[in-house]
Amino acid sequence: MTQMNLGNALRNLGIYTDNTQTLHDAVTAFNEALKVIPQDTKAIQWAMVQMNLGNVLQNLGTRTENPEVLRHSIEAYKAALEEFTRKDNAMNWATTQMNLGGSLHSLAALTGEVQSVCEAIQTYKLALEVTTRKLNEMDWGSLQMNLALAHFHHAQHLPHEDALVTLTDGLRCTDNALAIFTPETAAAYHDRATQIRDAILAALDALDA
Repeated sequence: MTQMNLGNALRNLGIYTDNTQTLHDAVTAFNEALKVIPQDTKAIQWAMVQMNLGNVLQNLGTRTENPEVLRHSIEAYKAALEEFTRKDNAMNWATTQMNLGGSLHSLAALTGEVQSVCEAIQTYKLALEVTTRKLNEMDWGSLQMNLALAHFHHAQHLPHEDALVTLTDGLRCTDNALAIFTPETAAAYHDRATQIRDAILAALDALDA
């Protein structure tokens, strides 16, 4: 537990101080934790370390624009999902799916890999099957916003009719997000969702031109 707690502390510090080396140190701490937490006897604890490792690798890969680090993040999330099953651990399963979608989407943004953005869309949709508006309004709104952006990026690789359908799905997601993120309650999220909505509307206009 000591190495896992150290890893979490280093990740938080690295994000707060904008220090890439501290994030690398967090990765080291989580990898050390995995050496002493066996999957076969401490499955849930092992999966939690894998998820935390995925989180810091996502932070690091996005910050340094390194696709390989993001691929390692994806591997860590998928490892966590070996133990975080929807049947037995639904909330951790949904959180891991949401985070996995983030790494896949970031990877697609860096590399242009269409398959990665398609997988991101699917993982966000899976997370939404558990993370309902009633259960967790803020996470539901964030997922809707992330899904909208993924639809927007995916549409850029599709023929006209398919792009139209995908952008319309994205527009619906932004409307869902804006129902949660109001200027009064979550101004930054509201502004981001509005920007995504405007981008989708502009893309729809371009298709009609």
